[in-house]
Amino acid sequence: MRNLDWPRFLHAYYANVDAEDLASREPAELAGAALSLLMFAHRRRRTALVRVFNPTLREHGFTSPHTVIEMVNDDMPFLVDSISLALTQRALTLHFWRTPFLR
Repeated sequence: MRNLDWPRFLHAYYANVDAEDLASREPAELAGAALSLLMFAHRRRRTALVRVFNPTLREHGFTSPHTVIEMVNDDMPFLVDSISLALTQRALTLHFWRTPFLR
């Protein structure tokens, strides 16, 4: 990750996010969340990964007042849809929905 072009990575990572959602968050929070998912993705070994956690600055590099769900997978839209549906059925609110496609 040392040679990663961070501005380009962050631009691609948040490309599909509404500008209003981005404006309401601190740049350090956005960068920390992106780095957290990138580090999580490096653990993937040909299988989908899903984790649910309450981020801390020490462990994840960012904080959030909300529980975070991270998914790393190949093009598996039904996994994303299934998790979204399960949350909706339980009357849970999605606060910041982002689906980057990184290759």
